[in-house]
Amino acid sequence: MLLIKRYLNRKLYDSEAHCYITVHDLAKLVRQGVDFKVLDHASGFDYTAQTLALILVMEAKMSSRSVDVSVFEKVIREGIPETVAAA
Repeated sequence: MLLIKRYLNRKLYDSEAHCYITVHDLAKLVRQGVDFKVLDHASGFDYTAQTLALILVMEAKMSSRSVDVSVFEKVIREGIPETVAAA
């Protein structure tokens, strides 16, 4: 699993390639099936879920297709299912 370090200035650092990357780069990794974890450099807090949510929002903004908002509404209404939170 690829480790991405997140710094205070919100820069993301790929610890394997030893370089800074962007959220767009992470979106490409998701499409390629690469598993990664985004951890705060100082505290170790796991920002992976928040980063993936950010990617979804960015992709929706950039998409020329209509995005089915019901998926987002369902997550907001129902919260994160226990089975997903436990994994």
